[in-house]
Amino acid sequence: MALDEINRALPPGQAVVVSSRVDEYRQAQCPAAGVPVKLAGAAGIELQPLAAVETAAYLSRDAGGEHTVSAARWEHVLASLGSNTPVGQALRTPPDGVPRPNRLQSASW
Repeated sequence: MALDEINRALPPGQAVVVSSRVDEYRQAQCPAAGVPVKLAGAAGIELQPLAAVETAAYLSRDAGGEHTVSAARWEHVLASLGSNTPVGQALRTPPDGVPRPNRLQSASW
């Protein structure tokens, strides 16, 4: 129903970005009672978890490069990458612009 509504609301050729969890999107495409619906002109992209080395490189680069004062703020966080700690799990898909990375060390975030 939701995808059908989006299709009807957008003029032909209108760009749109839809973000969803995979299972929920598939359920929206194939409702239990009704006709399967495809979002017009859609291309699906499924994000995959990042390896610890990729996440570390991203965070270091985003902080101004390795061996910079800004990158040093991330040392405690980088040490947790690849672990089952809250920060290790959360940073498999790193967020943009976390101002105080040390806050990620506790489960209270």
